[in-house]
Amino acid sequence: MSVVVIVTNEAEAPTLIRWAWHFATARSSDVVVLRPEDARTPMPTITYDHSSTALDDPVLRVAVETLRELDRSRTTAVEVTSEQECRPAFRPAILKVQQPYLYPTIVEELTQRRAQLLVIGKHKRLRGEQAEYTLVRQLFHRAFCDTLLIRPGASCGSRCSHILVPVARGPHAKAALGWSAQLAMENNGLMTALYVEADHGPEAEAVGRHQIESILSRAGVATTSWVSAKVVVADNIPRAIADNVSTEHDLVLVGASDRGLMRRILFGTLPAQVISGDDAVAVAVMRSARPLATRLRDMVEEWLDLRVPQMDRGARVDLVENLETGSRWNFDFMVLMCLATCIAAFGLIQSSTAVVIGAMLVAPLMTPLIASGLALAQGNIPLIRDAIRSLLYGFLLALGIGLVCGLLSPMRELTPELTARGSPSLFDLAVAFVSGIAAAYAMARPNLSASLPGVAIAAALVPPLATVGIALAFGELIVARGAAMLFTTNVVAIVLGAAGVFYACGVRGNRQTGQQRVWVRRTIFFLVLSAIIIAIPLTSVLVANLTPSKPAHLFVSDAIRATVATELARSTEIGRIVSIRAIGAGQQPVIEVTIQAPAPPDKHTLQLLADAVGRHFKTPIRVRVITNLIGEAVTGEK
Repeated sequence: MSVVVIVTNEAEAPTLIRWAWHFATARSSDVVVLRPEDARTPMPTITYDHSSTALDDPVLRVAVETLRELDRSRTTAVEVTSEQECRPAFRPAILKVQQPYLYPTIVEELTQRRAQLLVIGKHKRLRGEQAEYTLVRQLFHRAFCDTLLIRPGASCGSRCSHILVPVARGPHAKAALGWSAQLAMENNGLMTALYVEADHGPEAEAVGRHQIESILSRAGVATTSWVSAKVVVADNIPRAIADNVSTEHDLVLVGASDRGLMRRILFGTLPAQVISGDDAVAVAVMRSARPLATRLRDMVEEWLDLRVPQMDRGARVDLVENLETGSRWNFDFMVLMCLATCIAAFGLIQSSTAVVIGAMLVAPLMTPLIASGLALAQGNIPLIRDAIRSLLYGFLLALGIGLVCGLLSPMRELTPELTARGSPSLFDLAVAFVSGIAAAYAMARPNLSASLPGVAIAAALVPPLATVGIALAFGELIVARGAAMLFTTNVVAIVLGAAGVFYACGVRGNRQTGQQRVWVRRTIFFLVLSAIIIAIPLTSVLVANLTPSKPAHLFVSDAIRATVATELARSTEIGRIVSIRAIGAGQQPVIEVTIQAPAPPDKHTLQLLADAVGRHFKTPIRVRVITNLIGEAVTGEK
């Protein structure tokens, strides 16, 4: 295990290395100094230690001198201590990395050194420091281990006794508390956990006390002689933190839960006399180790960025603007919805495929569905609200128009176009998902907009709604339920497909904070779960349609033949049984019996025969008797 520190200039190197040494000592880890240098051609990594000499790089010379000084002070501390335990051997390493692309090389070194903590210096970006600024930003937001972004104070890291840790809930505060508590214990100092509670009444302080105790407990930190808890009641969190920082503190360490607060703490909130001058306090922000799921997501995003053409800023702005306009519920949207539903209803009632296709082209429902996918990929709450409102109003309007058209229709029978939408299968889910992908991709690429009418035809939205209303008017509840399931299938699949395409094309949330809004994750989880639940009955329908009927002879056993012969012999004078066969094998098989007799059996005989044969089956059956009439005459009789 090691604590890795990045040094880029000789002015900050001593302070950063000392702070890294403090943190490494707290957890008995090694110190690794990384000296990155941008180079046009890659060079092998050079390794030094604190005994190296004759160094040309001034940053490396400062690093070696600082490590020697720390080694001497450590040796002195071990000699004067009365404890029997000795510290582990001091094994620092200095690495010089010269690469054209520094970030992947540094990440590889972090992995090889099993880094627990990465320490990076932070200062305001100056002109000409774009490369260094980009590297620091990449490492802070994307390194897999705990990361400390520190603005060094005037003490050069020589002391680390008093630490102030403003806390809140979250993994970053937990990491800050854990490291700070160990620092305070190692240096016989004091770590103060500060919690700011909003001023909501006389019980605010008691609530804040309960909150900070819960946070400390989750972080595994107990209140001791070197750990204290403090609650401040205030409405302005940054100002409250600033008011509690003094020159007595050696370090102010904040968990990086809020990027805005992080920037204000580092550069704008604390008083000038605290962060500058001879007694300046070191200010730092800590980000906890990134979980595996986050690292996998970043790997996927990097893969997509390299292999899928990404939308530039102008294209994203135009896309959002077009979808916001097209998915808003207004008079134009309502008129198009009414006309499309009427056209669809007329086409369904007269079973005209061409008319139904025309309704698909007129319907405006595809736009709010694609907008919903964009809102999920982007985390755009106002957009998804407008889209959901348009979908809901459009659904109710189309359902009402379909019901009215069904009630006014002189025809009371379901046409093939209506029945076709009453039994969706898994293929419909697949078609809707692919249609959502195609529609989103066509909108993301303006030169492919000619494909949108074909997508609208493939993913029918208004015809299923009109079918629901007409089927309800006709009293066909099964068809209405199937059409409603088809519409729900289309909505869920199109939104998921569109969200996936926009995400792949680079339309994503704010990547600077590394946080995805909770509502986005919950909505995507709900849509995926809905798709899985819907897929179960759709799969059963598909399997039933694809499963061939069982051979007829499997239904007719010797026992069934004997039962038929016995029952007919009791009630009917038959010449002989010509054949017994099963037809229409499925949910309700039909046993067809052909006999030769002078007269057909009556209804009572048929019912007795059906009851007797039915005892051989677990499902209801029908018995059909076909009689070949026999007439006889004797010569000479009158």
